Amino acid sequence: METAKPRQSLTGIVEADEKRVWGALLETSPYLTPRMREMITGSPGMLCFPARPAGGEAETSPVPGVNVEADNDARTLAISGQWWFRGVYSTIPQGPDTLLRYQVFNAAPGATRWLVPLVAGPALRASAGPQFEQTLTAISSALGCPARPAQ
Repeated sequence: METAKPRQSLTGIVEADEKRVWGALLETSPYLTPRMREMITGSPGMLCFPARPAGGEAETSPVPGVNVEADNDARTLAISGQWWFRGVYSTIPQGPDTLLRYQVFNAAPGATRWLVPLVAGPALRASAGPQFEQTLTAISSALGCPARPAQ
């Protein structure tokens, strides 16, 4: 899904199989509506939910200004917003457990890309870790299984 180098990458281990972790990630994400979850799990390949729907599209994130892309086959959930941000969750089988990975990318257009580390860098470093830990905790609670940050 992504070819650029992430600005930040965080991982955690969830003691459950990938299918369950993927379902819990979708279920606990504040960026998805129940209808979006249904559409993602019922469709192969990539689905896009733009912040502002084009004519006829009805589903958008409940969080204003956020674009959502989900690939049920690749088990990736991408959230993008503001002028520079793209965060991508992915689930990767690790034996009986699942590695949950969260990567943050600079999605700013070329002319403003250099501004991201200056403007958003400190806030990103301060918020990405706690935000990822909240997601890991929510998935763990939803599944009733242990989860921990990976080393």
